[in-house]
Amino acid sequence: MCTILAVGRDYELQVTRSHVLRQTKADVITASADEAVGILKAKPIDLVVLCHTLSQREMMEIASVAHQWAPTRVLHLTSRRMEGSPPELAADAVIVAEPQLLVAKVTQLLKK
Repeated sequence: MCTILAVGRDYELQVTRSHVLRQTKADVITASADEAVGILKAKPIDLVVLCHTLSQREMMEIASVAHQWAPTRVLHLTSRRMEGSPPELAADAVIVAEPQLLVAKVTQLLKK
């Protein structure tokens, strides 16, 4: 089974998002930015989902640790349509945080 780490600041949003992510049949772990770094250092994760509620610094730190594990992918969620992610973030994909788009993109990223 694949494992997704959903990282954000808003607890209620994290709970809702984890329910959406479970539609992919993956094991979903939710965490704050600080918790995420510890989790990523402890074990490999298939996909890290970065919420738009995180600061750019937090996203960059988490993505950097995540990419230390070769197969780990990073998905950057935004609250509005954007033309990509900041280059220093090195996200594998960027999408608007809408449930149907999220499930489709996560399913695609987990198959790679």
